[in-house]
Order: sequence, then C-alpha cells, then structure tokens
Amino acid sequence: RPTCRFLDHALAASPSGGTIAIECCVRGEEAIVEVVDSGGGLSGRELSHFLDAWGGRRPSTDADLGLHHARLELEKADGRMWAESDGPGQGLLLGFGLSLLRASGIPDAK
Repeated sequence: RPTCRFLDHALAASPSGGTIAIECCVRGEEAIVEVVDSGGGLSGRELSHFLDAWGGRRPSTDADLGLHHARLELEKADGRMWAESDGPGQGLLLGFGLSLLRASGIPDAK
C-alpha cells in the first residue's frame, strides 16, 4: 500500500507530461522502494516541514493524507520512510524500507 500512496502523491505533484520513476532494490537486509517525480520539488526548509507533517500535523490534501497513512502502515511493519529533494523545480523522491528479516519471520539479530 505505501507504494500506491507514494504514486498517488507523485501523480498529484507532477505536471502534465512529467515523469515518475520507481526503483525497487535490496540494500543490506532491507527491501527499498523509491518513487521519484518531476514535480515542483522542495527547498530544505519546505522538506523539513513536509517530513514533520508525517509526524503529527493534520494532512492538508488527499495526497498528504495518503502519505500520513503510509507512515502509519510502515510503522506497524517496523519500516521507515524518507523524502529527498534537490530544491524547488527538482522533483521529489519518496522512499521506504522494510526489513527482509522481519518479512521472512527470521528473528532480528539486534
């Protein structure tokens, strides 16, 4: 579900004719999904507020609400999520990671 929520956000943020890329890979013991859009991007300050929105601020759009739900879903699965942007006009990367050990039922070695 987080992948669909990230795609919804990317579709809402991207201009007509824009591009959206999805990358899935394994890094270490984590499955990683990243969605990159060609939307407006965010400055460092805007990115900080954007990330804070996942932590408690009331979502202002359906796409924001979707990201809020994605965060809750990932927290239940002991996952993590992040956002990156090179600045205004540079698009946005939304990513999440889930433990492959947890998904396989293998106890975490922590």
